[in-house]
Amino acid sequence: MTAINMMVQPKARAGFIIADTAVTDEGGQLVDSVGKVAIGTGAFPHAIGITGNVHPVTFATALGTADARNLKQLMRRLPAIIRSAIAEHERIKGTAGMILLKGVAWDFRRKGPMGFVMTSDASLLAGAEPYEFYETAWNVTLCDGAETASEMLGRPVDLCDPDSFDPEEDGRKLIMRQYLRGGTSLLPGLGEGTSYRIGGEAHLVEVRKAGVQAWTIHDFGDEIGKPIVPRSPS
Repeated sequence: MTAINMMVQPKARAGFIIADTAVTDEGGQLVDSVGKVAIGTGAFPHAIGITGNVHPVTFATALGTADARNLKQLMRRLPAIIRSAIAEHERIKGTAGMILLKGVAWDFRRKGPMGFVMTSDASLLAGAEPYEFYETAWNVTLCDGAETASEMLGRPVDLCDPDSFDPEEDGRKLIMRQYLRGGTSLLPGLGEGTSYRIGGEAHLVEVRKAGVQAWTIHDFGDEIGKPIVPRSPS
């Protein structure tokens, strides 16, 4: 399970992704801590968070090779990018790959941020057809049986309103909740019940017309080679 939380805030003229960095093995041990958000800079600012069982670097490499120069090209090329990343994963690991993307891009035509999702497998995103591009203003990783971010944060919140949800302060609270509670993995071969696979660090990525910025907003303190054992911050 990965925490990938995406929202666009038109009033702030920005879109955001809040993600953890933990890569775990089948048994739940932390084997790597890497950024799970692929960033596109230059003339076409965009960021794409990845969850599933394909290593983030494998997807980022496929994305870079595709070299999408604008939003239209990205929308058209994403299915091939996902398939390429899955094929590389299966070549290396010998197991079936699955990917769910949650992204933000600056839409120059609309002069604002746009959020989107795409999955290779419908089981990773309820109601979605594989390889279909869906525009959406937000998508968060749910836990505790909650259906909204408001339930997880314990107060009414509008993710798309900067006056209601601060991506850094409230984003830190949201991902801490996800870290502490864990969730049920949707990936094959990882068993049933709650598992703790969110951890490493929490990264906040901001997409604006001028470009993309990313910074660390929390370090969970997990150790490579050990299972993730959630603990509240001191």
